[in-house]
Amino acid sequence: MSDITFEVLKLIVMVVAVVIARYLVPWLKTSVDEYKMNQIIRIIESGVQMAQQVYSSESGEARKEIVVNYVHRMLTKKGLTISEEELDTLIEAFVKQLKVAEGR
Repeated sequence: MSDITFEVLKLIVMVVAVVIARYLVPWLKTSVDEYKMNQIIRIIESGVQMAQQVYSSESGEARKEIVVNYVHRMLTKKGLTISEEELDTLIEAFVKQLKVAEGR
């Protein structure tokens, strides 16, 4: 292989590496974060629905505590984390969404 061909191949490899570092890595990071957030949302939503259906005779605060405990257990199993503030906000959002869907 000639020196020119080898230099061109090195240049092509460097350009590909730059493109991967610049575009592919951030895209993968965003995709992974989005996947994790979707898992967290599904867990919280299922916890809220479970509490509304199974523990309907409990007070709102008791149901919320049940949901919080359920979500913490499930997130720990899956190795996911969320702040208490984010958890509280998402639980409240799903409760409101259920109330709107039920016509309350």
